[in-house]
Amino acid sequence: MDAPSAKKNPAELGDPIAQTLSDRWFLLRDSATVDQKNEVGIAYISKLLGLGDEVARRFAQGGHGAYHEVGMKQAAVPHDSDVTAFWQEMQNIFPNLHTEGEMRFLVGLCGIEGVFHFLWQIEEPLKEESPVLRALSINAHVYK
Repeated sequence: MDAPSAKKNPAELGDPIAQTLSDRWFLLRDSATVDQKNEVGIAYISKLLGLGDEVARRFAQGGHGAYHEVGMKQAAVPHDSDVTAFWQEMQNIFPNLHTEGEMRFLVGLCGIEGVFHFLWQIEEPLKEESPVLRALSINAHVYK
């Protein structure tokens, strides 16, 4: 079994800025706490899906009504969603994770695909440590 430092980011992207970000996010699999990863999931619900903090907290606590509300939004996330508030919240959860230039890149060029890649990078798919991110992953399959 590989030591955490020996793990290699499986994503190979053509853009050097995107690759740098992807590699940095991949390292969060081992360095971010479960609480931080839970907060990422809560921010995704609240900021990106636009359901607010109350629905996000109910989802995090296992509220079945919130699962439905989140699932309905997950099933139809618009391609042109405004990702600004999500990335700003990531800066609060992970201070100094991105430079101002990287933030402009994420908001302007990456859009929703950048958010999805970030979520995929910080947790190993189907092996999520974070209960919130695991529930979001399951919910996405139920409501697709």
